[in-house]
Amino acid sequence: MIIEVSDTGIGISKSLQSKIFEPFVSAGKTNTGSGLGLAIVKKFVDLLHGNISLKSIEGKGSTFKIELPCVEHEFLPTAKKVTKKSVDVLYIEYDPDSRKLIKNLLKEFTVEEASTGREGFEKALALKPKIIITDLGLPDIDGRKLIINLKTREELKNTNFLLYTGGKAGHNLLGIPVIEKGSNLQKFLLSIRILMGQNRLILTSNLVDSKEVTKVKNIMKEIDVENVQIRNLNEIDEPELQLYDFIILVLPNDKGIISKVITKMKALPGNRVVLIFLESHAKTGT
Repeated sequence: MIIEVSDTGIGISKSLQSKIFEPFVSAGKTNTGSGLGLAIVKKFVDLLHGNISLKSIEGKGSTFKIELPCVEHEFLPTAKKVTKKSVDVLYIEYDPDSRKLIKNLLKEFTVEEASTGREGFEKALALKPKIIITDLGLPDIDGRKLIINLKTREELKNTNFLLYTGGKAGHNLLGIPVIEKGSNLQKFLLSIRILMGQNRLILTSNLVDSKEVTKVKNIMKEIDVENVQIRNLNEIDEPELQLYDFIILVLPNDKGIISKVITKMKALPGNRVVLIFLESHAKTGT
């Protein structure tokens, strides 16, 4: 891909052309700019493994040419060895401050970091983490493509994925939950705990007697279904709901409520087990 930007201005002197991409160098005679613009552009071009060049004639104008490689990244295992150890979470993120923040937040888990898609791919195959968290904006590959590559690997068939990104991606992408950067960190921590195994949910209504809910939870224990969370229909939103892969619905015997909840379940992305228990006698009230 080639991008060219030209103007018919005063041009850039030959003495400045060789250092125009250095920080704090400005070609303008008024020196109103910071001199950082072209330096930042070059940094981004370098990250994309591209090239930026300048042609300029004083009095006639300048042309900046950006050349970017159009390459579909297909990550394959290399000979590079990664020390194998047991980890709960692999966090793939270019920004070191974000990596530090999330690692401190998840201190109850073992967390491994990666700053690029390539490094993340290698560590994922070697460590087989329980959860892989990645951003969309990585320096060497789009986060979507990285996830597609990882999800097709047999080694990671039991791994959960989570997108943690600053981009607008909705509540899910490729059937994977999405949390936007800047969201409540405690909610982010709850999401990780759910994905780590506390992902069985009893979803009920205010119209159901609490004794019925307790009875269902005890039944689940008898068939070795542990770590079951109990939540009310009115207290849980779709982004959190889609994190659970085993949902037990304890509902009043009301066709309207049942139909509404079933429609909500069908709209969730991905696959999950849904069991339905109907209370024979609902309470009165709301």
